Amino acid sequence: MKRLLYVFAILAIFSSCSDDFEYVFDKTPTERKAEANAKLNSLLTDSEFGWKTTMILNTDGSDDELPVVGDFFVFKFNKNEGANDGIVTVSSRNGSADSEYAIGQETGTTLRFTTPNEILFWLINPTYDKPSGYGADMEYIFMKEEDGKLYFKGKALDSELVLEKASEQDNDLSVVVESKANFLESNNKNFFFLEITGGVADASEETPLYIQIGNPPYAKYFEEDLKQLFYEFIYVVDGKRTRTDAATYVFTNEGIIFSDPLVIGQDTVSKLVYNETSDEWLIADEGVTGKILPADLPHVVIPGLVDLYIDNFFATELGVMLDPWGSCHGPWKDLLSDNMFNYDVPRLTRIRLVSKYVSPDTGEMLGTGILIVGYEDTDFVFIPLDMEKLAENHIKFTRNGDIVGNIEGAIEKLATDESLNAIFDIVCDEAGWLISCDIIPYDGSLYYDCMFYSVTNPANQIEHMGKVD
Repeated sequence: MKRLLYVFAILAIFSSCSDDFEYVFDKTPTERKAEANAKLNSLLTDSEFGWKTTMILNTDGSDDELPVVGDFFVFKFNKNEGANDGIVTVSSRNGSADSEYAIGQETGTTLRFTTPNEILFWLINPTYDKPSGYGADMEYIFMKEEDGKLYFKGKALDSELVLEKASEQDNDLSVVVESKANFLESNNKNFFFLEITGGVADASEETPLYIQIGNPPYAKYFEEDLKQLFYEFIYVVDGKRTRTDAATYVFTNEGIIFSDPLVIGQDTVSKLVYNETSDEWLIADEGVTGKILPADLPHVVIPGLVDLYIDNFFATELGVMLDPWGSCHGPWKDLLSDNMFNYDVPRLTRIRLVSKYVSPDTGEMLGTGILIVGYEDTDFVFIPLDMEKLAENHIKFTRNGDIVGNIEGAIEKLATDESLNAIFDIVCDEAGWLISCDIIPYDGSLYYDCMFYSVTNPANQIEHMGKVD
């Protein structure tokens, strides 16, 4: 009897509140799903200038093999009459392309891109070693509308898509295309730096902090347009050298975003804006001052680099080769090549910068100099040099002493041959050489991938890789 009373009481409660709950049951599940589909389609298509988004992927570091990548897009949805599908035009820094889209119900109201396009799908398509692409999804579950934004979650990979109403200005992607071209064309020198003059570490106008922006090896696998998007940071702070992982620029109509920002201590550099008056790209983060600085000479200083060369790399059996077919680049390459193909006797075939060199004739320590080797390893001419450390990555070579050697006629030739002496004059230029270096740890060793730049003419360069176990 008590159970019956409880049942009647519950029925009475629901009966008295039937008006409050009636809306839950006034439509079938199919009707409610159709209504949700239509509502999302209306939201997407009713925005006059479409929807914009900045999509940045792999920021959580869950996949160490994937770089942080991103892009800025504007979506313009056009629905088919009487259906919850249509055509979406996707625009970015690389133009526009169309995809078919459809809205349906699976694990919620779902937006699906049903056909690929080259603009959006570089973040989705699998690559040679990334079978899931870069983390963007083809299908997105609609989560909510809040503050005028539409929030979606990727169905397969949990990527986030946040759409914000675009303005007429946003819809003009020519601004993005022009800023991309301007930025990339400004990188027309040997180096590309962030010159930070305040707000990071101890940087100031008097002592700027230089952050080298490099082209990471990861980018070599891509076609030229994508290759240009990738960057890495190389810098030295408090004597510690840091090289960041590959990431991509995001070109927007408001400026450039570093998809993986530069973070030093508590300070961050994440975006750049173009200043038309000064024709410069400036750091746009609050409290940080600085700009992009293209340069012909390296500014990132590796502590102890010159000492390492004098005490180690120049002291190895081969020293540092001056070779027109590999190590030497720039105008002086022709001087070297002409002399190495000169069959006049004596023929001088191999030129090296060495230290701690011992005469094969007498066993005498000849020390530091330019070593020229003949046909046999025991055939040599030696031009004494001083190697002077001007700074941690700045070295100067100065001729010092009489030429010695055992190749007949070579000393006389070196004293009179203008072409050969032009080579030595470049080596011993008063301004010296600055060294850039990329340190690569591999298999328990450190590989120093370096380039010497003549201060007087940075187009003259010497490439060298040394190994330290």
